[in-house]
Amino acid sequence: MQFSIKRDNFRNAISKIERVLLKNPSLPILSNILIKTDKNRLVIASTNLEIAVKTFVKAKINKEGGITIPIRVVSGFLNNIKDDIIEGFVIKDEFQVKTEKHQIKIKGMSLDDYPIIPENPEDSYIKINSKDLIENISNILISVARNDTRQELNGVNVLFKKDRLILASTDGYRLSEVVISLNKNNLTEEYFIFIENTPSIIIPALTFSEIQKNLTEGEISLIIKQNQLFVGNNSTKIISKLINGNYIDYQQILPKKYSIEVKINRNELINALKIASLVSRDNNSEIKISNLKNKKELEISSYSNEAGENISKIAANILGDDFEILFNCNYLIDGLSVIKEEWVILKLNKEKSPALMKGLDENEKEDFKFSYIIMPIIKN
Repeated sequence: MQFSIKRDNFRNAISKIERVLLKNPSLPILSNILIKTDKNRLVIASTNLEIAVKTFVKAKINKEGGITIPIRVVSGFLNNIKDDIIEGFVIKDEFQVKTEKHQIKIKGMSLDDYPIIPENPEDSYIKINSKDLIENISNILISVARNDTRQELNGVNVLFKKDRLILASTDGYRLSEVVISLNKNNLTEEYFIFIENTPSIIIPALTFSEIQKNLTEGEISLIIKQNQLFVGNNSTKIISKLINGNYIDYQQILPKKYSIEVKINRNELINALKIASLVSRDNNSEIKISNLKNKKELEISSYSNEAGENISKIAANILGDDFEILFNCNYLIDGLSVIKEEWVILKLNKEKSPALMKGLDENEKEDFKFSYIIMPIIKN
């Protein structure tokens, strides 16, 4: 293999695929990235056996071939040189990189020893504008469980409908649900056949993180085959195993109606919660939210033996019964941090069932695309 390429293009391509690599893999070759030629471009890829990312970058190819090399060395080299053009070539099991001022030889391993990364199918079930998906991923990732023994909670449940996708995640304490509308012109007949047999799948959270970082432009194609998700655009492809299991039927535990509604300025609520968190962090982030008798103010208070006490009052439009409910302050802040609207509505029940938070537009209509549900803290 022999090629020349702009340093920035090479470095940016490598940065796209390095995050999926394991720090201490059981197989040494899983610390390596794959580099090979493909006509007038390079294919650069990595995998941890659960997810693979490969990206394509233009280069001047003088000789076909490929190799796998340690990510640490090549990434560090590219980050510390200023030369604009680099030349790369392979001699036996060694990858050599030359620039005008620098040269490095990196011990590699054969392509034959690298795990097989499946090719993305040329067809797709869904084509979706990247913006429609990317802008919603942060909303859904805030509620994903981390290293839960219930593997399905470590992923995002994707429910397929004829005109939309419904994404849901929960860690048992809060739940996020996102609705993404689909353009029927971008759906194939195979999609409708597929969803009849497979109404939902569970995608690992890491896969959504990689989609968010790497598929930011153009149109995204998506297809599911052999219990694997294939998703990508013209420059980057992601292949991910799905999580086996059945996601919880969360709709069954959500209240059908609410007796209390609080409309409040988002930024004022965030500021009050951040002040409360200064005290509540010593009390498992516990805060109390209650209404004042005039129904025009919300009171947020926190207390701990170590830090002290805090009370904040915020103007609000409150309808319904009087209430006094405990919440995890951090969970509330997480939900508010991804809501884009200036105003939010908080829906509650006195019986301390899950609370619902949504954004409000300028006409006070609720955002139908994102719902954030949070469980109150219930004391024995």
